[in-house]
Amino acid sequence: MNSCVDYSGGENLTFITVHHMRLPARIGVYDHEKTGFQDIIVDVEALLSDWEVKSDNIEDTVSYDFIVSEIRRLSQIHHDLVETYAESIARICLSDKRLIRVKISLQKPDIFDDCVVGTTIIRYRK
Repeated sequence: MNSCVDYSGGENLTFITVHHMRLPARIGVYDHEKTGFQDIIVDVEALLSDWEVKSDNIEDTVSYDFIVSEIRRLSQIHHDLVETYAESIARICLSDKRLIRVKISLQKPDIFDDCVVGTTIIRYRK
């Protein structure tokens, strides 16, 4: 997954990441997609506002467990579009004031035999 930040500037950055999370979700605009689940793959790259790791305590960082749990919860709610599902994930991530930017990729791997389709969004704290 390509980063949402150019690393060539030499700045110190810390990301919380979730990669290749595959799970069944209620997603799709077609009638046959609205009656069941289909697999999606989610990637999250969330940039912390403070890059410095201050301690070895989970309370001092954003837990990827929270992000994973929210993605699972959202998979039970029907979304017509991958874009709106990705937006929901981004909003939840950015609700934590310690995160300033997120990149969400959401793919539907089983729609076509010869490719994987989806969306990637990048959102910043306003």
